[in-house]
Amino acid sequence: MGNVIVQFGDFESNKHELVGGKGANLGSLARAGFRVPPGFTITTESYSSFLLNSELNSRISQILSEINFDEHELVEEYASRIRALFTDGELPKGIAAEVSAAYDALGNNIYVAVRSSGTAEDLAGASFAGLHDTYLDIHGNDAVLEAVKRCWASLWTARAMSYRNTKGFDHLRCPIAVVVQTMIESEISGVMFTGNPINTATDEIVINSSWGLGEAIVAGITTPDNYVVNSETLKILERTMGSKRIQIVRNPGTNLGTVSQDVPESKQGKFALSEDQILILANLGICIQANYGDVPQDIEWAFSRGEFYVLQSRPITAVDFSWDADINASVYGEADDDQIWSRNYADDVWTGAITPLMFSCRAQLAHRAHDQAVHLWGFGELESASLRPFIYHKGEAYHNTKLDRMIAELTVPPPLRKYHYRFGQVPKAWREEVLKAPFSWKRYFRMYARIQALEPNYGWSWVRHLHVHFTKNPQKIAEHSGVSSDELLRMSDRALKKYILKMIETELKFYHCPWTGLFLQFMDLLALTEKIVTDWYDGDNRNAYTDLITGSQQPTATQIENQSVWQLADRIRASPILLLTFRKYENAEFFGALERCGAEGKTFLEEYAKHIKEHGHRGHSDRDIYFTRRIEDPSVDYRAFQMLLSGDPVPNPEKRDIETRKRIEAVADEVTENIRKKPLGCLKAEVFKIVLDRLHLCILGRDDERHFVDLSTFAIKKGFAEVGRRIRERGQFDSERDFYFLGMEELFEVFEGRANMSFIKTKIAARMRNFDRFDRKEVTPCAFIQRGLPLDLDMPADHDGHGVFRGTGISGGKVTGTARVVKTIKEINSIRPDDILVVSSTDPGWTTAFLVIKGIVLETGGKLAHGALLAREYGLPAVQLEGAMQLIPDGNLITVDGDSGVITLEDDAAI
Repeated sequence: MGNVIVQFGDFESNKHELVGGKGANLGSLARAGFRVPPGFTITTESYSSFLLNSELNSRISQILSEINFDEHELVEEYASRIRALFTDGELPKGIAAEVSAAYDALGNNIYVAVRSSGTAEDLAGASFAGLHDTYLDIHGNDAVLEAVKRCWASLWTARAMSYRNTKGFDHLRCPIAVVVQTMIESEISGVMFTGNPINTATDEIVINSSWGLGEAIVAGITTPDNYVVNSETLKILERTMGSKRIQIVRNPGTNLGTVSQDVPESKQGKFALSEDQILILANLGICIQANYGDVPQDIEWAFSRGEFYVLQSRPITAVDFSWDADINASVYGEADDDQIWSRNYADDVWTGAITPLMFSCRAQLAHRAHDQAVHLWGFGELESASLRPFIYHKGEAYHNTKLDRMIAELTVPPPLRKYHYRFGQVPKAWREEVLKAPFSWKRYFRMYARIQALEPNYGWSWVRHLHVHFTKNPQKIAEHSGVSSDELLRMSDRALKKYILKMIETELKFYHCPWTGLFLQFMDLLALTEKIVTDWYDGDNRNAYTDLITGSQQPTATQIENQSVWQLADRIRASPILLLTFRKYENAEFFGALERCGAEGKTFLEEYAKHIKEHGHRGHSDRDIYFTRRIEDPSVDYRAFQMLLSGDPVPNPEKRDIETRKRIEAVADEVTENIRKKPLGCLKAEVFKIVLDRLHLCILGRDDERHFVDLSTFAIKKGFAEVGRRIRERGQFDSERDFYFLGMEELFEVFEGRANMSFIKTKIAARMRNFDRFDRKEVTPCAFIQRGLPLDLDMPADHDGHGVFRGTGISGGKVTGTARVVKTIKEINSIRPDDILVVSSTDPGWTTAFLVIKGIVLETGGKLAHGALLAREYGLPAVQLEGAMQLIPDGNLITVDGDSGVITLEDDAAI
């Protein structure tokens, strides 16, 4: 028969296949020293032995063969026949004797909880938790043995069988264990998530608490208190009082089993936990998560007689964690917990999907360069120590809106603000206040004086310094280009890591040169030019300002690069043999075929080699190191040639650039003459010319610095790619791109053999999904976020109240559909596909409804209730709104926004 009983803490107590999900988790907790109520597990071997050594197996198989799971009403009939085989039968004497002996050993007059512990619980992609029965406050041997049979029988409920069928599990190969655990008569109980399932933040702990036993929260029949704690700082971010109207307690009449009763009004208006108790629980959660390899945990807890007890811990399922907090923690800088973050900067400067590796490297450099710059300016209050510039969120870089606002108010003169780039970065809702904010002209002029006195190469002469010491300097070009791939191959692991860190520092030293010039002088000059044209010029050219800043007065690095591509394409067009080869061979094959094209092919390849030498580190579609450069894949250029050769000849871009420069000169002359005719015109005209010339010098510097910095960025990429290649060669990575989805420190941990690879692969897969969704344009990152949730700063603070209700978002997304108000589970057949279910609460019996609905509104239950968990598992938007069944008419068209918590009655929207 094998093992019948395994005690918590025994050597085998954490073997999932022997004791099931709950049993294994309790065994692991007990062995790790956590305060777990004493108990034991009746093993899966007992269940299997009973099933195989009786007529049950064949009789169950016969019934299963007759079931059609599409006939929902008949499934329950067949399920009840199977359950009766267990409940009407007798436990084998050997099993009954061992269970009774183990129960007696727990002590005299002991009350226990008897819980099902399935082997298929808490698996990736399936959440069986709650589908099998639990019996509380069981007392006496006979009652325990009866509860064990009922737990075995609960494996054969209609909902459990339907769920297994949907998920593709073999009914006869899902044995069940049973946990018998000393019952804690808790004064307070609840659940704790060590990762926030609402915003997927892995640095936030969510705690629900209520009076009495925790089943009231798990079953969703009460609205608990809700607390959110930052797991890094242990700061309490949120405290929301729930109604806590219902509690489950031991039956006071029989002293057996449990009953639901009303919570006294005096306790409904009090938080169940003190601040000290919240922090004790949060610390407990951190320790439990560490015990499980840092995987976020769903923990049930109880408080009795001054002590916290751990009743259960399991991995959080059906939540798209990606551990962005770990990426952010690797980059120094602090910000308020409720800071608002903007995508605006990334839209302008850091385009496209962003990998964790690129962010952890580039953001670190940006923070350090920013800090050096604002220190130079004399504005230490803007440093990253208190105003972190960037965070990473689901494949995007977000910028600190408070920092944007402070820079606009502190460094941009009021007359320039409405024209200034910094002002454009500020959320629209704040702009009127920013325009009126006080300004110190003394600090402004002192700032420019400090720059010129302390670092003149970063001030007025920054573009000259850029060209002389970097972009036109052969020694610096070689240094920033790094070493060859062959040299990387010959490096030891230690030398390779040292090389990468050296190249990152090399790039940082370059950042210091253009940072002040670009983010201060260039932006001021843009705004000043627009201000001059707006206030001083009254000619006929309404687009004068746009014409003045379109193009550049000198050829930029990008213009030179584009000219090189055009010339290569034009050579193909002009040569019949090259054109024929181009049409016959695609992508990289074209370049290989050119070697067989005689002198013309050889000449083309020589010219292409020059092109690669100058611009091989470019050609990527977006800023991230993930994206392919032309030196990595000539298909980048082949596709460009296709575009240029697809129709009539494309005019020479050099000619266009010359015409643009002539246009700039003509417009500048016309604006100058117009200004010269005004009062003080000669002086104003000279000012305009100086400003415009200076602006165009900055435009040139802006483009050239980007072409140059891509050299060191590509060198860093090659170093990281070699790290990734070695890790994959050692069998630790599954694909060539895995390394991109770890932060720099995480990658080095893997490289040096210090990482938990199971956890690392989980992170990689999650972050890769977020990146790919963004990269494929399947999702659009939110314009503003706060603690990971979307925020529309331009949205009115509230609706006029008609047909709009504000609840609590408990599962993200937005959907419109027909409201189906269902009072009891007996009315579940009234639900139609794509309805939005409006219900008081759900328990596992509602599971099948989640297969057809498109959203859900719950009256009670909080963020961690069953309905909320399933909504997130099935990807359904969900909102918790007290009184929803009375507020929302059945059959009304409604919109549920799980991100904001807003429900809109669309049928009334126009009234």
